[in-house]
Amino acid sequence: MKDRNARLLDEVHTLAKVYHWSEAVILGLSGARRQAYLLRIERDRDAALLEVLREGY
Repeated sequence: MKDRNARLLDEVHTLAKVYHWSEAVILGLSGARRQAYLLRIERDRDAALLEVLREGY
């Protein structure tokens, strides 16, 4: 249960930081919808990192 709560807090933190949504809005999303947004954030960050690495070479 503690891991689940910590994971949910991390999800809320990430979504609030990126999208500037309130905790209430984020918790109103289904788990699947939260994961879909988190996946997009991760893909954007990966793409940005790859771009930086490409520019360095």
